[in-house]
Amino acid sequence: TQPNKCSHACGVIPSNIEKCYCPKGMQLDSTNNHLCVPCQDWFYGQDCKYESTCNRVNTKVLNRVNGLCTCYLNWTSTDCSQDFNECTVNACNTTISSCLNSWGSFECRCNVGYENVNRQTCE
Repeated sequence: TQPNKCSHACGVIPSNIEKCYCPKGMQLDSTNNHLCVPCQDWFYGQDCKYESTCNRVNTKVLNRVNGLCTCYLNWTSTDCSQDFNECTVNACNTTISSCLNSWGSFECRCNVGYENVNRQTCE
């Protein structure tokens, strides 16, 4: 018997030819059909045949196996396209300011008599 040339798994197709298979999140290298390589950016799944719908600007990591998006801080939803409203988690001291949500951030608007220190704190 010949040693297995495939980097991951192999099988024999009906014409009695060895064929290599890769796990999800990988595909056969275009120059070496025995070597499995990770999917290119924004592709995932079996043989990397699915293109991600993740928002490419707001996504920190794409899971190349199942296509799940991990969003950067302040972004949410399955495709990382929805701004997280920081004002819903008491981001500002509401006794001396009001919270204004913005794309990917927020700002505390200080009441009269208070000064904005860094857009997120009033003193």
